[in-house]
Amino acid sequence: MAERTLRVGDAAVACDASREGDTWTVRVGARSYRFRCTRLEPGIALVECHDRARLAHFASAGGRVYLHLDGVTIEVDTARADEGAPAPSSLSGDLRAPMHGLVVKIHVQVGETVRTGQPIMALEAMKMEHVVRAPFSGVVQAVCAGVGDAVEGDAVVARLEPPPEGEAR
Repeated sequence: MAERTLRVGDAAVACDASREGDTWTVRVGARSYRFRCTRLEPGIALVECHDRARLAHFASAGGRVYLHLDGVTIEVDTARADEGAPAPSSLSGDLRAPMHGLVVKIHVQVGETVRTGQPIMALEAMKMEHVVRAPFSGVVQAVCAGVGDAVEGDAVVARLEPPPEGEAR
């Protein structure tokens, strides 16, 4: 099993996930969930769980998978825990759009102090909302896009100033 982080809105949950063919087992605490996920076409999958089948929209970018199912977008950090996060000295203050999309909400203002994982802005792409989050605690130096702007994938949408050397990120 590989440790992953699931995010739904502002809530983050650590879980373990394993895959055998198109069948997944996800463990969150003491609970275990088993489901089958079959890709039908790019961006669309059939998810079967407890004798119920539903269509899900998905996209991946920047080491994350975004799954939109039953009106909820789930963000899955696909980097394994043992791969680790980038070393603090290599963290960039540039926050980039995970994919082409339309800015629908800005959660912060220039000069605001933010914490790791805090929502910075929301983009809409493929009828899903994708939240750009702070990769570390810091101060918002710039917001490079406004509500209603279309941004390209990997475009810088905001900049954070990391905390001074020695402070927690």
